[in-house]
Amino acid sequence: MYSRFCQVALLLAGVAAGQTPCPSTPVYSRCEMVFELNDAERAAHVNPYVSVNLQIEFRSPRHRTQLMPAFHDGGSRMVVRFAPIDPGEWEYRISSNLKRFDGKEGKFTATESDYPGFIIPANGHHWRYTEGRAAHLWMGDTYYAVGFTDDQTFRTWTDERAGQKFNHVRGYAIGREGFQSGKTFRDPDTPDTAFYKRLDDRVAYLNSKGITFDIIAGHGNNFLASTGINDN
Repeated sequence: MYSRFCQVALLLAGVAAGQTPCPSTPVYSRCEMVFELNDAERAAHVNPYVSVNLQIEFRSPRHRTQLMPAFHDGGSRMVVRFAPIDPGEWEYRISSNLKRFDGKEGKFTATESDYPGFIIPANGHHWRYTEGRAAHLWMGDTYYAVGFTDDQTFRTWTDERAGQKFNHVRGYAIGREGFQSGKTFRDPDTPDTAFYKRLDDRVAYLNSKGITFDIIAGHGNNFLASTGINDN
């Protein structure tokens, strides 16, 4: 399931039925491609979170490839997120156990931006951005309840931390024994979609304030394995 949290978005041309594209998007910006299951597909996939497999391979103008899996966004909706890293014309190919989408190909264009890029390790002891090699000075805080508290408390806390120049916060993406247990998954194969939509919105708000969300997807004592949560 960890891979479901870490996925990012797309912009596409040449759209199949049930597939929603994005407009042209600057590099390092998030965009989404949405796939809606039809009635026959939904009948065959009662729990799309478990049984639907859909992924897209993207190839940049510099021939760099990225493979992004879709995540279940509730109901009949699957979403692929992708952030293009090179300006210019990208190519993509869909592979899926939904035959309607499998093998579809297309192209899209990413535009220039002044975003510094993703954060990567530098020299084993420091962090920097992928574009321009500018240093990233990590200043983090912990907010375990980031996805569980009420909206006003969350926004007030975030605004205060942004004003104090924090640029990272870590928090739980799954409840644990003694802390919001059972709030994120109704059973091992059924995530609470409403919770994850709310968490998704909150990560976007953190990002809008210049704060990166560092996901805690499990806890000590091999907690994640003990839950039996499906790793889709």
